[in-house]
Amino acid sequence: MKGFIIHQLNNFYCIKDSDLFFLDQYLDESIARTLNCFKHLKNKYYSSDDINLLHSGQYFIFLYYLANTIYNYEIKEKENYRNYLSEARKICDKLYCLNKAFASCDVYYEVELPEYFSVDHPVGSVIGRASIGSGFRFIQGCTVGGNNGIYPVIGNNVFMFSNSKILGKSIIGNNVLIGANCYIKDMKIQDNVMVFGQYPNIIIKENYNNKIQEMIGSHFQ
Repeated sequence: MKGFIIHQLNNFYCIKDSDLFFLDQYLDESIARTLNCFKHLKNKYYSSDDINLLHSGQYFIFLYYLANTIYNYEIKEKENYRNYLSEARKICDKLYCLNKAFASCDVYYEVELPEYFSVDHPVGSVIGRASIGSGFRFIQGCTVGGNNGIYPVIGNNVFMFSNSKILGKSIIGNNVLIGANCYIKDMKIQDNVMVFGQYPNIIIKENYNNKIQEMIGSHFQ
């Protein structure tokens, strides 16, 4: 796996000895985080025993965890957060750019995604610096972003369908389905609902026939 990543990084960027050092230091923990994430997924394309580097969703999750793990230990914990010229920051940036190039999905390594989440062909999605609970799932064209520097708070088991958006001072409860093309901004959404429509004309439906639990149960355990 290390050789695979190094080869790809070399094709895009000039890899350095310091990059190899950080990969050696944090590769095993990043693999463990990835497999722990997969362990919670009830999806035939994911296994808790291995990472398929040719599966775009699996590889996206792994590269995110690798960059995020280096960030947490070498930048965040060592209080050199604003040192954008540090060697640790450079390898994180390379991994972030590599991930964006392959998955066409923008999730910066400083964004704290939860212990387990899932993606389905996430091309065109941008996930910003929100507080996000476990069981988060998104697919193509989704956006989580800020408004005037304020970012959403998203509960557990929130599913974002294609081209949906959650922006600004939004608070999303637990067990919520965000419908395709839905646009939520600066709103509070309660638990156990399905949300449709465009801000400010949002339509909220209760958990009809346990639809949310059915979908959660079919994807996470």
